[in-house]
Amino acid sequence: MLLLFVIQGAKPLFATEVVVPYKSFVEVRLELLELELSSFAQSLHERAYEHNPGFRRFMEESGLCFRAHAEFKKADLDARQELYCKLAEQIWNPENLLR
Repeated sequence: MLLLFVIQGAKPLFATEVVVPYKSFVEVRLELLELELSSFAQSLHERAYEHNPGFRRFMEESGLCFRAHAEFKKADLDARQELYCKLAEQIWNPENLLR
């Protein structure tokens, strides 16, 4: 999932693009949690780890280090990028594809 923070009043890149008001990371991560799009998107918020045994089991079985982010600075971006890479490695592991 790609998170875009759009500046209000910016010109759209494509005719079909919708320009939305700028939202802080705190607002966006709460909306992702409430929209229930995916556990991956929801994992940015600490509430995603409450009462979600399936996701917690996946974390334990996969060994992936999901964690909530109260803010999204460079260190948070780097940690999330590392998580993306490890997740991709597991998804595209030939041993896992043959199961």
